[in-house]
Amino acid sequence: MGTSSATTSGTTLPKGTATTRPKTSSGNGSGSPRTTRAKDPAELLDEWADCMRRHGDPDQADPSIDVHKVIWITWNPAIPGGYNGTNKGGQGNSGPGQYCRAYLTAAQTALQGAKRPAPDPAKMVQFSHCMRANGFPDFPDPTANGLQLNMGDRSMNPHNPAFLHASNLCARKTGVPGFGGGPHPGMIELTNP
Repeated sequence: MGTSSATTSGTTLPKGTATTRPKTSSGNGSGSPRTTRAKDPAELLDEWADCMRRHGDPDQADPSIDVHKVIWITWNPAIPGGYNGTNKGGQGNSGPGQYCRAYLTAAQTALQGAKRPAPDPAKMVQFSHCMRANGFPDFPDPTANGLQLNMGDRSMNPHNPAFLHASNLCARKTGVPGFGGGPHPGMIELTNP
């Protein structure tokens, strides 16, 4: 492991250390990070948790970011819609996540650095069809924001060997990056409360 660190208010902290920052909510309840300061991933994740609490998940804890820039969310699977507010299969909106996912998406993008080019939408649809044909019938079709997985479904998890196998197979068939390869910046991991 490296010795990367982050500086906050003149204090150097080990990379991934949780910090407390002032909130910068736009106050409009839309879940859109409209403030110019909201570029820090930890701050965006705090805003996501605040938004979730305002919209029906009063016990949502603030997520953390580890040294690999992986986002860790303590998630109660009983909350409708999953952490990003999509129903089973990725269609429609449900629960508090539908109002707050813009913060989460912005934090993921910030952790990933420069935005990678989006895969071809037709290939993304082929990838989804391939995943459904290879044992994951509820795998969603892509939306305008890409693939929106309900990680509350424990079968659709990169740590599930069957999911990883299907993902690698479909990645080879379609040219769309799969979900394997270990932790990567912006990846979301869920833990139980």
